[in-house]
Amino acid sequence: VDELFQYGCPKFVSPVAPDYDAPDAEEVHMPYRMQLKMFKREVQSQSMLATIRSYLKLYSSLSIEKLAAFLAIDETAFRVQLHNYKHKTNQLVWTAGTASSGHRLSADDVDFYVDKDMVHIANIKVARCYGEYFVHHINKMVTGGPDAEKGQQQ
Repeated sequence: VDELFQYGCPKFVSPVAPDYDAPDAEEVHMPYRMQLKMFKREVQSQSMLATIRSYLKLYSSLSIEKLAAFLAIDETAFRVQLHNYKHKTNQLVWTAGTASSGHRLSADDVDFYVDKDMVHIANIKVARCYGEYFVHHINKMVTGGPDAEKGQQQ
């Protein structure tokens, strides 16, 4: 992780001028080390999210105890991971008003809520309607729309 971050990260500049009277070689690398520490913390906090998501997609409701047992962690730590998952997959959607106003909306295709010791899961992935797409393009070719000539040449 360190090497990947070092390769892909921007070069960080300290907001404070260094002490030129007592030059310390380590002081130059402090902004980088701080960003690396924060990056590692973020990677570690998101390490279980993909596994939690895969279990949530399998069930419509399940107890926290059973989900925690699947992940081999205690219930309290699992609740923290569930809150982390919810936080990372929600985004603020602006409709009107100030820039910071809006409502939270799930950005994932799996949403859930916790009711006491049960997790209730809702799969919110919208099924694509392929029939309407093909009918639309067939009608375009029959009526001689602008793409009709292109379709006949190919």
